[in-house]
Amino acid sequence: MTLKTKATSILGYRVFPTSILALVVYVSLFVALIVTDALSNPPSPTKRGVLDLRQAYEDLRHVCPAVVVFSMLSHYWGHLQITAHPHPYNSHANDRVRSYILERLQFMKQGYTFVHVDNDTRSNGSWASEKYGVYFEGSNILVKIDGTSSSSTGGVLFSAHFDSVSTAPGATDDGMGVATLLQLVNHFSINRMPRTAVFNINNGEEDWLNGAHA
Repeated sequence: MTLKTKATSILGYRVFPTSILALVVYVSLFVALIVTDALSNPPSPTKRGVLDLRQAYEDLRHVCPAVVVFSMLSHYWGHLQITAHPHPYNSHANDRVRSYILERLQFMKQGYTFVHVDNDTRSNGSWASEKYGVYFEGSNILVKIDGTSSSSTGGVLFSAHFDSVSTAPGATDDGMGVATLLQLVNHFSINRMPRTAVFNINNGEEDWLNGAHA
């Protein structure tokens, strides 16, 4: 009797035994992932300039309000509907997110003359393709941290966008990127690098990368 014949005789391709086999396989994989996918504890934020995941989460809460709603209602989410707060470009919610980011950066730069924050409402751009034409007035937030080396040429650009689509809060696209940039600004302000770092926290990305173009 071949292996295929034995499997056919045991399972018979019937619903119940096949479902049990699939369940056992999935549970085994899930348990294996829990056992092997262990992460080390985050670094302590007690030392100045060290990554602060609590602050990063707090930033993400403000950039993506749905995150805090979920954390508050996690015990009751089966009974209550969690409402998201999208913040697309040119919306009041977008303005609030932008104000929060700007406020955080202004606080971080205090006492550091080599950290420059630009509330950029001047940049604009216009471009056209065969299908459409665009005129965009930017509202990006730019940060430059001067390097310590006079011999280093150029710099390193970090970029993330704070607008979301109109149907989602944008936690992963790109709230977590913005929270990461805020942590990097804080780190490089305290631990100044030889090469200049430039941060482009841009708006209007979901509408054809308008902020990055501007």
